[in-house]
Amino acid sequence: MTILLTAFHIIVDVLIGLGILYFLGNNKPGMLIVTLSLALGFLVEGLFAGILNYLGVSVLISFISFAVVSIGFFSCLFLRSKGQVLPSRPEMRMPTSWIEWISIVVIAEALIWTAFNIYKMPLYFDDALNHWSGRAKAILFDVNWSWVKDSVYFLGDPFGHPEYPLLIPFWRAANACMLSSPNNISDRVDGLLMFLITLITIYYWTLQITKSREAGFVAAAIVSSLPLQTWHATAGYAELHIQAFLLLSMWAVFNNRLVLAGLFTAGMIYSKNEGLIIYMPCVLSYVTLRLLLNRETDFHQKFRGLLKYNVTWIVPTAPWLVFKVWNNVGFTIPSEAGLGYMEGSIQMFFKMLLDAPASNLFWIAVIVILIATLRRIIDHKELRLLVFTGLLMMAMFIFIFTSTGAYVFMENQMTIHRSLLQIAPFFVLICISALLTFRENRQLNPIN
Repeated sequence: MTILLTAFHIIVDVLIGLGILYFLGNNKPGMLIVTLSLALGFLVEGLFAGILNYLGVSVLISFISFAVVSIGFFSCLFLRSKGQVLPSRPEMRMPTSWIEWISIVVIAEALIWTAFNIYKMPLYFDDALNHWSGRAKAILFDVNWSWVKDSVYFLGDPFGHPEYPLLIPFWRAANACMLSSPNNISDRVDGLLMFLITLITIYYWTLQITKSREAGFVAAAIVSSLPLQTWHATAGYAELHIQAFLLLSMWAVFNNRLVLAGLFTAGMIYSKNEGLIIYMPCVLSYVTLRLLLNRETDFHQKFRGLLKYNVTWIVPTAPWLVFKVWNNVGFTIPSEAGLGYMEGSIQMFFKMLLDAPASNLFWIAVIVILIATLRRIIDHKELRLLVFTGLLMMAMFIFIFTSTGAYVFMENQMTIHRSLLQIAPFFVLICISALLTFRENRQLNPIN
């Protein structure tokens, strides 16, 4: 029954997402459209539930209302568009090479392992128990939860840090509201969904760049085989959520879908604080550079594109951000340490990057590939921009972990490894693209 109700929940999210994409133009492959729709539905439902909960509406009533709106909205569009709101049927082709077959086996093994562990292994990690699922239970049962600043239960404070965003707790609360009580699947299935979104996005984006199915499958297989990917797909944390929204944001900018990019950036911000502090400035830099370097658009088109992106991430997140400012809730976990370089921290950072058993070979390979393909990167506009943005993300991490209170999370290795995990898929895309190079002399696309 849990699986059936979870499937219904996913369908509800996909339907609202399909409706949004229909208005924005859904001219992408069917599987990718479903992936984009699921991510959009995840975001919209979280915002919808958060606003209604603030107004005193229970999670169950909120989810029923959302389901009615989603199904009704999609049904009206389906009738009005004569079925055009549906995604196109994906082109199904059997693998044609041993590289594709091996990649599919690697990906399938990772997904099966993840699904099995979600079903069998209990939830036991600290933040997953406290914030991500603990607050979901507090929201669901309306116990130890309050929106009133003076309450001891303000934003579920007994469970952890009120600074954490609430997209994931609200989605998990909605996922459990149809059950008699939350369980392993309702608490963590969203991690598997975000893992799937990451793999599908990385496959289609790599395929788009390299014009090679083999490259797309290899990229997805590499991502699926990184140890912390499958582990965090079952751990109940938020790493894969922000990773998926980051990848979708960058993909959308690459394809000049700036409204979509803004919405996915909102998903990052509402998933985890890194979305606002680290990744939004990086995506904004990517958007700005692509607009400025596009010679086919005039100043007004560039300004309109920049405005389009910023408005579409600011509007969805404004209620949450204003609420935090109004109630003096911070955007980072409180720390006694201020800004300032911590002695020896830069050496420690690169030790964590290049000497960690779970990822050292991966990051060493990334560095080697970027150096070996430097000439190709310099010669190609798109690659230059992608590499610059990736290095900017890494620079943000270096600053955060060496010059702020987050140093302690590198020193005790509590956060550093899973933070670097978030940008690993993006670097997989960069490295494979650099190795194969763009097969066409692809110029910057005009901004839509």
